[in-house]
Amino acid sequence: MFRGLHDDPRVHLQKVFTEKYDEVVLVKDISFNSMCEHHLLPFQGKAHIAYLPRGKVLGLSKLARLVEVVSHRPQVQERMTETIANLLEEELQAKGVAVVIEATHSCMTIRGVKKPGSLCITSAMKGLFRSNVSSRAEIMNLIYGGRKHLAKISIGQVWQPAASGAASIRAPASATRTLALPASPVRPPEGTIAM
Repeated sequence: MFRGLHDDPRVHLQKVFTEKYDEVVLVKDISFNSMCEHHLLPFQGKAHIAYLPRGKVLGLSKLARLVEVVSHRPQVQERMTETIANLLEEELQAKGVAVVIEATHSCMTIRGVKKPGSLCITSAMKGLFRSNVSSRAEIMNLIYGGRKHLAKISIGQVWQPAASGAASIRAPASATRTLALPASPVRPPEGTIAM
C-alpha cells in the first residue's frame, strides 16, 4: 500500500515519443487506491489525466503507472492531484496539463459523519487548461460530457429550485467551473421516474 514512498514516479515519464500531435491526450477513469494520511484509512477512485503535447507524447500506460506510484503513499487527495499535475508539467513541458480526481474516502463513509456515496472531486489545471477558459471547458466536456448528473455553472451562480419543480441558475458573468449536481435536484412526486 505504501510502495510509492520508495518509487520515483519520474521514471515512468522518461520514455517519450517525438510527435507533431498538438491536440488533447486524455486517459479517463484510471482506478487507484490510496491512504488518507490523517486517519490512516483508504480512499479510492478514478483519475482523469490530460495534456496538450509540445512535440512529445508519452505512452498511455505511463499515465496509469504515474497514478499507481503517486497513489501508493499516505496523503491527502488535494496533494495527490497537484503532484501528478506538477510532474507532468515539469517532465513533458506540455502546453497544458489537467488532472481531475474523484474519490470516496473511508474516513467520511465509515467513521465520523458516515456519509456513504459522497464523492470528493479535486482538479489541478496547468498551462492552457488554467489560462484559457475554452481549453478548460473542452477538457471538462471530454471528461464529463456523457454524464447526465453534471451541470456546468459559473462561479458565483446560485442554483434555485423553482415552484414548478424545475430548477434555474442565476449567474453573473465570470469564469466557468464544472460542478457535480444531482441529475434531478428536485425530488419528483411519488410514483414518477426522474430522467
